[in-house]
Amino acid sequence: MEIKLGSLVEDSLTGYRGYVVARTEYLYGCIRCSVLPAELKDGMPQRELGMDEPQLIVINEDKVMKEEDKPLIPRHGTRPDPVRPDLSSR
Repeated sequence: MEIKLGSLVEDSLTGYRGYVVARTEYLYGCIRCSVLPAELKDGMPQRELGMDEPQLIVINEDKVMKEEDKPLIPRHGTRPDPVRPDLSSR
């Protein structure tokens, strides 16, 4: 079972609910999802928690952000693309 990013999930052990914001697959097969709660605490976002994928139940698989809504910013942020110097003249 592969949980998609942006899915609303619930931890089957604790009842913790939130959105999957990252998915990490480790070398020996462990897959963990970072789950960010939808609710604010004291007006501030809470930190995401890492949970094993098999213990998560998908509540809603609709994406939080659709592909066409993503900003057209490079993956490394707003910095310019890195450029290699030309070393052929050395």
